[in-house]
Amino acid sequence: MMKNLFQRLTFTLLFGLMISLTFSSCKDEAKEAYTVEISKADALFQEQKYADAKAIYLKASNLKKDAAYPKEQISKIDALLVKEKEVEQSKAEVAEAEVAPKIVEAPKSQPFHIIVGSFSVQKNAIGFQKEWSSNGEKSTIVKSREGNYLISVQSFETITKAYNYLEKSSLNDAAWVYRVK
Repeated sequence: MMKNLFQRLTFTLLFGLMISLTFSSCKDEAKEAYTVEISKADALFQEQKYADAKAIYLKASNLKKDAAYPKEQISKIDALLVKEKEVEQSKAEVAEAEVAPKIVEAPKSQPFHIIVGSFSVQKNAIGFQKEWSSNGEKSTIVKSREGNYLISVQSFETITKAYNYLEKSSLNDAAWVYRVK
């Protein structure tokens, strides 16, 4: 009986030791996987690949739920991504403001305009003006008496000067002189 009890006790101890070693081995593997993921995420963070780094920090956080470091890094990334988005939005607004065409009041001293396009829809006039400007040509949008949006490339004091310019210019045959009142 004592031998049987001793065998059971030995078996229980060995079984417990084996389970302990197995869990220890699993913990070591999980710790190693966590370390590998953190290293990958840190490298991506340094390369400013924030979205990819965030995904890997999340994975590392799931491997070691009580670890604070990946959560802190995710918070930093979220803040950086918000800042990046604000900067991009600001740049877009500045760029739009720089190229946003304006409808100008035609100067009374130069009522004769060389017109290269006429549009009833303002958005179409703006699109045409942007295209025209992308070729390095300056233009303005003036509104006609009828309410159309005219693309003016030059204005003059007299009708004679306007027609002389038109005749000498390399503008296509579709350009014309228009008097703004």
